Amino acid sequence: MLKKILTYPRAGLRFIRNNKKVSLPAIGLIVILIIAGLVSGGTHADVPNGKVIKRSVEVRSVAELSNDKTPLSLTGRVRSQTEANLYTERSGEVTGVYRTVGDFVYAGTVIAEISNTSERAAVFQAEGAVEQAQAALQKVQSGARSEEISILEINLRNANESYQTALTSALNTLLSAYATIDDAILRRSDQAFSNPRLSNPTFNPPLPDSQLAITLANDRLAIQSILARHAVASATISGDESIEGELAKTAEDARFVKGFLDDLVYALNRAITSSSVSSTDIDAFLADATTARSNVQSVLSALSTAQSTIETKRALLEVAEKNRDQAISGARSEDIASAEATLKQALGTLRVAQANLAKTLIRTPISGTLNTLSIQQGDFVSAQVPAATVSNNSALEIQTYITHADREDIAVGSDVTIEGRYKGVVTSIAPGLDPITRKIEVRIGLSDTETELVHGDSVRMSVSRAAKVADARESTTADQFSIPISALKVETDRVLVFTVDEDRTLVEHTVKEGALLGEKVIILEGLSPEMEIVLDARGLVAGDSVVLVER
Repeated sequence: MLKKILTYPRAGLRFIRNNKKVSLPAIGLIVILIIAGLVSGGTHADVPNGKVIKRSVEVRSVAELSNDKTPLSLTGRVRSQTEANLYTERSGEVTGVYRTVGDFVYAGTVIAEISNTSERAAVFQAEGAVEQAQAALQKVQSGARSEEISILEINLRNANESYQTALTSALNTLLSAYATIDDAILRRSDQAFSNPRLSNPTFNPPLPDSQLAITLANDRLAIQSILARHAVASATISGDESIEGELAKTAEDARFVKGFLDDLVYALNRAITSSSVSSTDIDAFLADATTARSNVQSVLSALSTAQSTIETKRALLEVAEKNRDQAISGARSEDIASAEATLKQALGTLRVAQANLAKTLIRTPISGTLNTLSIQQGDFVSAQVPAATVSNNSALEIQTYITHADREDIAVGSDVTIEGRYKGVVTSIAPGLDPITRKIEVRIGLSDTETELVHGDSVRMSVSRAAKVADARESTTADQFSIPISALKVETDRVLVFTVDEDRTLVEHTVKEGALLGEKVIILEGLSPEMEIVLDARGLVAGDSVVLVER
């Protein structure tokens, strides 16, 4: 079947498709053999005149094949050991390009700049806020000067005088309120009542609503006690702080009287004439009640103004006292802490403004040669686009990638020949596969200090193979060997290798294959170190006579 596969590759593909039980390693071997068959253009020799030409074969011991030290061929890219790819961090117009390709630049050098007028203004403003906060902190920590204390003493005296004036004004307002309320009740509203100052006041004009007349009589009785309190207060009240409480109490009294007068005006508007009360009397009562209500409303407004004025003057007095006391005793710890916090906030704002400005400056983080520059002045760029590359071209290394199978053949320290004339050494091997390329990164240092290699060159290399690194899944033991895939013959239900007996005849041996390692395969069973097997089993059949190729 293998002979048919190598001669007719399409038949080999049909064989794989139709035989579901063929193992995955066997399928891989068949595919490789098909490709090899296509390249070689077939394996059978011509048979002129009916004579079969014997196949020439080369044999090697299994131990020698397992310890194959053929160098691993790789390609890689020359790069700097230290390299920085610079990207734009802001979108905008490029307003300046200050270096050209090939220039040597030191770390921190600004290579180009994106429009940043607003960012610079923000930094300038933030710097001013920091200076202001620093001055405020210094002032708090230093305390007040003697002339400042004198000014604060004057402010305190003025505030106290204003407060005392407000108290005196409030006292006059109270005395006026007492008189106004007294006049509104005794001289104006009482004309509509009988016995208004006794315990049984009566509303004289008849009303269709008897309950309203009762309410008016009860309220007038309650007002009598208000008038009595006012008489006592007007004789005893002084201009001290107790006047504030009296303002609030008198305002409450005035609101009650105002409500009584509202009801009185309402009742007089509905009153009915009688033999004892004429319409002229009712009109006179109504005029007096209306005037009394207006006067009491003015009292409420004056009391409210007096209260507000006293509260304002007292607050100003307290502030003046605190300022004077603080100036004398020095800065308090909480004031210093507050000033320090304000300074810290200003510094934070400045740092943010500086960071935003820095994003408009394309600055190199390392010293080196400017190898690429992708922007020009006047360009409009977007954020995160390549701008430049800076490299240390005097310290080069080579970056290459290997497969997982190749990882078994090299180690850190393996010797490398570059372009057939430069020496190098493997300096690092990535611990895992790159998730995108599915390969392992390897870096190679140059042993030769004088080379013609430059940054960006693509080079060919030969890496000396190291001792095999055992794979945890397919570790090789004394009974497991690695041989070239070409040495295998894969059939439907078995895999073979061939040896040559004393009569130059092929002898088949069944083996059990394991994992693929590049161009080689692990053999788990069926081989011994001293066995000499045929290197190329393509097209061979057990019992064929062959010619051994001398090494």
